[in-house]
Amino acid sequence: MNIKRSTGLVLVLFALFCMFNAGIDLYNSLYNGSDTTTKMSSSFDHLQENIGPSAKIYFFYGNGKCPTCDVIKASAIEAINEIKKTCPNNLNIVWEEINIEEGENAKYITQYGLFSTTVVLQNPSDLQDWRRLDDVWELASNREHLKKYIKNQIIEFLGGCS
Repeated sequence: MNIKRSTGLVLVLFALFCMFNAGIDLYNSLYNGSDTTTKMSSSFDHLQENIGPSAKIYFFYGNGKCPTCDVIKASAIEAINEIKKTCPNNLNIVWEEINIEEGENAKYITQYGLFSTTVVLQNPSDLQDWRRLDDVWELASNREHLKKYIKNQIIEFLGGCS
């Protein structure tokens, strides 16, 4: 009986230790992760003069399979490709997919107020200038309307297409 009790106690202490370390890692990624984002944006600033308007377009998703999420992602990529074909070549649009369920990416949940899969537009030279496209879920049942919405939002965010 003492061996079972001792083993159980060791396992409980080990689990508590692991949870404590996970909490510290999560805290560090949420509150110390912004420094690298700032460094990335400042290294990007010198390019602004040569390439015109810029936007970083994030696609935030989770681990679960989601057909609607796939439609949102595909529509966003199609919208970006259409913009690149019709707008001047000096636009700089960067696409990035981020799984918010990975530990180091948890900071984006609070930074952008994320609650599900979505698209966020970010000005790389001004981290306070961003837009979350909340209507993607409502428009996902009509792929053409969704693509048009995303395209219009990006063009508006960039300040036009001419």
